[in-house]
Amino acid sequence: MLKSDSTDALPAGFIDALIGYALDPTAWEAFAQALNRDGQKIEALDPTQLLTTLSQAETLAWQLRGESGQQNSYVGCHYFLLDNNACIVEASEQNGSLSNYCSIEGESLTFIDPASAAEFDQALAAVTARKQRHALVSLHGTGTTSRYGYMVAADDLPAAFNLQNKNVDAGFLIAPSSTSTQATRVLQTSFGLTPAESEICQHLNSGLQLKQIAKALNISPNTVRNQLQAVFEKTKINRQGDLILMMTQLQVILSVIAGPADPTAELVSTDQYPQHQFVIISRGDKPRRLAYRTYGEGEKTVIYFHESVGCSRLLPGTEALASQLGLKLIAVERPGTGFSDPVDQYTFETTSADIEDLMNALSINEVSLLGFLAGAAHALAAAARLRSRVKHLMLVSGRGPAGYNHADGGSITALRQHLSKQPWLLTTFFNILRSRATESTNRALIRRFYCSADSDKRFFAANPEVLEHMVKASLESLVVSASGIAGEIRCLTHPEKIDLNTISASVSVWHGEDDTLSPLDNLLAELKGLDFELRVFGNHGSAVFYQYWEEILQQLTKRG
Repeated sequence: MLKSDSTDALPAGFIDALIGYALDPTAWEAFAQALNRDGQKIEALDPTQLLTTLSQAETLAWQLRGESGQQNSYVGCHYFLLDNNACIVEASEQNGSLSNYCSIEGESLTFIDPASAAEFDQALAAVTARKQRHALVSLHGTGTTSRYGYMVAADDLPAAFNLQNKNVDAGFLIAPSSTSTQATRVLQTSFGLTPAESEICQHLNSGLQLKQIAKALNISPNTVRNQLQAVFEKTKINRQGDLILMMTQLQVILSVIAGPADPTAELVSTDQYPQHQFVIISRGDKPRRLAYRTYGEGEKTVIYFHESVGCSRLLPGTEALASQLGLKLIAVERPGTGFSDPVDQYTFETTSADIEDLMNALSINEVSLLGFLAGAAHALAAAARLRSRVKHLMLVSGRGPAGYNHADGGSITALRQHLSKQPWLLTTFFNILRSRATESTNRALIRRFYCSADSDKRFFAANPEVLEHMVKASLESLVVSASGIAGEIRCLTHPEKIDLNTISASVSVWHGEDDTLSPLDNLLAELKGLDFELRVFGNHGSAVFYQYWEEILQQLTKRG
């Protein structure tokens, strides 16, 4: 039981339900029932009587995250744990791919190239003598490119190596041979590098010289030098060696904390997704970044508005499909979602202005909009603002900007209603969801929300890769903050007045007849007065979006 001097006025049942939710977010319905029962009393409290209990619940959730084994204990890189005599105490099992550079003979690591052996000996001596905490070792051999090893003092090795009762003085770590999409994304996010600049870093880290990079990218050596100089200015690094050291360190760190291979990893590889791109939104006092991914390079531009707890990940294969159909599909992450910075005041006006700024920054004059679930509300608001610049608007399983109809009843509706009345309660709810988010937890929640119709259940059973895509998208949605979904709920429970009659675009509405997340009648009531094409799918729920994804993109090529 959470204890606090300031919680005497809080009903015990509410505290117990809050603890239960912190322990297991899939038990949210019991928390919703407690809110429904005790909501009025909680709303009447002074906020300070509530905040201590809420913060303790959030702390509990974070502590549980660490104690439940979610702290990663997997090492995804090649490694050799060494004593100060260069004897191998322990080595990873996946070192076969290093045979072009080094191998294990007895208790020692031997190198094909004498220069690499000398660098290795110098690095180990410096680290074990505590003259350096880490050092880079160039690996040369019969491979087509060089690779880099990273010598690290034992005290600096991550907990995943489990050094207890081992006589280890240093670790020699070698990251996977190819730079991961995650490493590229972190590099771009941390320093604001362009995709071209990131590619230069990748090739440098692969052991290529500037002339080789120019040839590989089919650009001039001067262009490579100019882009490298831009990297130096953004990262505050002045030497190629230091840049390679940083890239190697980043790859090693990410390969250590990435976690063990998931059985669904082949189904949803991050390599299937374009890299994040960013524009800077300069409205207001504090500039912020707006993140997006682009699928395809066609002539017709479509901006996609994702669902709640969604992001810019679209179904695997979308890149090829968009290109085939002649689309350029831009999936934008709303403020506080994925890699987009939070905004102080999350409103439909703010998010619509972001889309306008994005279009101006990318020199997009005309566009079609696609909105899914809560994304449809944002698409409608953007269409009302952009007016003639929007040629077609497509809403799939859509919810309108007028917000939730609490008369619909049900656990989800009651939960939204009560959360929206207490901003601190709303923030705590989603902070706990974020802190307890795992693939298994999110998978269970997605099944609960999206399988309202029998056809949806059958679809996910027959297409497990789609469910895993949704799981990973929901995790990426919460990677930086939970403020996006919290702001969205506030926005939809306290809707602004938006004049949809200013929309001049043609409108398509696709909806599942059995959709309980976004009842069709509510959306049709909001669209009254607009001319739109309606397609209703019998015995379908919200999974219409995933079941008919190719047809949705085909529709966007025909209209607008």
